[in-house]
Amino acid sequence: MGINNFQNISLTSLLRSFLDCKSPSLESLYLQFSRLSCSLPNQLEQLVNLVHQELGDNGISGPILESIGRLSFLRSLYLHWNLISGPIPYSVGGLSSLDSFDVSYNHLTSTLPESLGQLSKLKYLDLSHNLLTGVMTDDHFSKLIGLKYLDGSGNNLTLRPRHANWVPSFQLEILYISSWDLGPQFPLWLLTQRDISLLEMRNTKISSTMPESFWRSFPNLKYLDMSQNQIQGRLFEIPATLVVVELSSNLFSGKLPKLFNSSILAVLDLSNNSFTGSLHHLLCPCGGNGIEALNLANNHLSGVIPECWVKWPNLTFLNLENNNLFGVISRTLGSSSSLGSLNMCKNKLSGRLPTSLKNLTKLQILQLATNELVGSIPAWIGTELSNLRILNLRSNNFEENITHEL
Repeated sequence: MGINNFQNISLTSLLRSFLDCKSPSLESLYLQFSRLSCSLPNQLEQLVNLVHQELGDNGISGPILESIGRLSFLRSLYLHWNLISGPIPYSVGGLSSLDSFDVSYNHLTSTLPESLGQLSKLKYLDLSHNLLTGVMTDDHFSKLIGLKYLDGSGNNLTLRPRHANWVPSFQLEILYISSWDLGPQFPLWLLTQRDISLLEMRNTKISSTMPESFWRSFPNLKYLDMSQNQIQGRLFEIPATLVVVELSSNLFSGKLPKLFNSSILAVLDLSNNSFTGSLHHLLCPCGGNGIEALNLANNHLSGVIPECWVKWPNLTFLNLENNNLFGVISRTLGSSSSLGSLNMCKNKLSGRLPTSLKNLTKLQILQLATNELVGSIPAWIGTELSNLRILNLRSNNFEENITHEL
């Protein structure tokens, strides 16, 4: 019954009609995209045989009722994209058959009940983009042995395991926990998650160094976003096993829509941290043949930009803005012919623009402002880079007039 228009019909009256038809045996209730505008009714508890409940993308408001815990056969519960408020009730721990639980994009408040940790069959948990607060411990995950997908981003949650050497009982494949408080030390429990392919943990208040074993811990990693922390130390070499296979999709914007069959890192965002030292160890030993988006902006990186970009042929997005890089712009950057966005603003780059950059014919954004570049602005920017939409060269030492080709 999904994708209907029940704007003037309450969920209570709909359920009453089901019950009048002697439908406690109802197993699946699909009312997504149905313009429901009501609260969750008490009658739901009478559907004791319900297995699947899909009420996402409506205008449902009010709390999740304590009586939800009586639906012991429920395997999937989707309430995403509504106006549901209040806490997640403790009774959800009674949903012993639940394997998918999605309450994302609501107005849920308070802390999470420890009873969530009793859902031993749960595989998919999405709590993202609510108003959840408070401290979570390992008790919240105690029996989640089958959990594969966890998205709690966009909340103000703190994770503090009771045991320093906590090893979760699950092996996640996808983990989004941006805006959680995980720091200041790097969470060592994360290194036990060997199956992770997508990892997003922006703004998690980590200020220690990244363990040297980090890359070796995630042989299946395809997407990594650890930006907006204060992680210190030097950048490590990415193992060849993560970067040697070619990918073709541009995946930098937002979350990845699907997993790839190959175990290759495609997106790496370590921007807005406190990494120091040279780019050489990260960029040159194995290269990044599979990486399409590399963001190292707003760190404390220094030294020259190395001449090993021939090992990065599939880059579509490169951001090195606001570091302490100096010397000339690498001529081998011109070999990254897939680049659509290049940003090296706010460094100490000098010399002339290398003519090899005219090979970057797919560039739509070129930002080199606030450096020490000299010479004239070359005419080939206007003739060869015909796809440019944004060009930022301000605050340099360029001479002569702007050419009519530009």
